Amino acid sequence: MRAALRTASTSRVFISTNESNTPMRELLRSEGWSPSGVLTGLDEGDPEHVFFHDVPPVKSASTARSDPDEEFRGYEPLELKCGGQPPRLSPDRSR
Repeated sequence: MRAALRTASTSRVFISTNESNTPMRELLRSEGWSPSGVLTGLDEGDPEHVFFHDVPPVKSASTARSDPDEEFRGYEPLELKCGGQPPRLSPDRSR
């Protein structure tokens, strides 16, 4: 996870794990990952918990991003469908 943050090409990284995977959710929180929400409909009866982590600032001013969303400009949102039904995103209430 730390290597993913060091080599990320975006300013924010997302990761997810099932609700049943308590050790992973605890590890993510202990490593500074923040809850982002919960997806239902992926694994029946086992919601997917989504976390995010902001990438540490780049030390060199020449490589720093002036606009962290720049690489996403012009892209349309992706619609996810699972089992014929779109997943439902709800706020994470486990905080």
